[in-house]
Amino acid sequence: MKQSDSKSTLDDCEWFKETKRWKVVPRPYPFKESVVFLKNWVLGPSKKYKGSAEFIPKSSTVNDITPTIKLGFIGDIMRMANHQLVIDNSIKEFFKDIDYLIGNFEGIITTKYKRGAVGSQILAESDLEAIKQLFPPEKILLSYSNNHAGDFGWDEFQKSYKIVKDHGFMVIGRRDEPSILLDKKVNVAGASFLSDQRCSFISKKEEIPSYYNRDVKFNILYPHWGFELQYYPWPTQVELAKKLLETWDLILGHHAHTPQPISLYPTTKGNKAVAYSLGNFCYGLKWKKYHHNGLIVKTEIGPNKNQVWQTGQLNWEFIQVFFEKQKQARVSIIDHYKHFKHLK
Repeated sequence: MKQSDSKSTLDDCEWFKETKRWKVVPRPYPFKESVVFLKNWVLGPSKKYKGSAEFIPKSSTVNDITPTIKLGFIGDIMRMANHQLVIDNSIKEFFKDIDYLIGNFEGIITTKYKRGAVGSQILAESDLEAIKQLFPPEKILLSYSNNHAGDFGWDEFQKSYKIVKDHGFMVIGRRDEPSILLDKKVNVAGASFLSDQRCSFISKKEEIPSYYNRDVKFNILYPHWGFELQYYPWPTQVELAKKLLETWDLILGHHAHTPQPISLYPTTKGNKAVAYSLGNFCYGLKWKKYHHNGLIVKTEIGPNKNQVWQTGQLNWEFIQVFFEKQKQARVSIIDHYKHFKHLK
């Protein structure tokens, strides 16, 4: 997909405009849901909807296919504050055989720290350099459609968006660049279901149907959705996922900041997978103890015997951030996660 930063192109868009920060304390949820969020934030993530979705085994054959492309996925890349991100060899080994890596870049690279930045996610170029430990940046796709994209308005968003591109990464998430085509066969689209501030310039849930590409082999939706600090998706989210799978071939979500189940559902086009939340890939705030875990996923996709493209082998692992000496934060694969003790 052709992408452009041309100012003349953007000037023609109605959504291209500066937006002033309007919430001193950002609140992406309605009042009642905000109360639930604060409860989870203080007491820990909720298991209220336990059973709404179930994990598939860590190594699963979703459909029998001829593997053609292998993709890797990580969740939210959060601010590292004063810690240096270190990616453990266990994760590098897990992803060594993939063709592309996809992650959510949740924050703005900016120096405007004093601009009412309560609750903002401020990232740094050093975080981008750390992500390059995993894979060449030209093979990494970062989504910029999330609830923190509008934390500092259009001007800072656009500067940050350009910085990420200048580092060599593929980027999606701006409203005119909601998706990208990989190897001329696989469409990957990002969309945010919520925003902390007024934000008209990112790809959004209302426009998801237009992001689906009927002319390609396989469509992946990478949404910023759900509810924070929940170990299971809400039933309404499960029903939405099933509805989206009537068209989309694979869904991998983020935003909850905790890992949630990866589930399979039968459809007329074979079995399809949904990762409800990949959780956090990294977070450098040590005191946020509920925000240090996530999932990593890799999956093969390709044609079945009838030449219909499907998901084939899918593998996943739990990960955790460990804080070490010299202000380093190492993200590593862990054998099991204490809140899902039955999974090995």
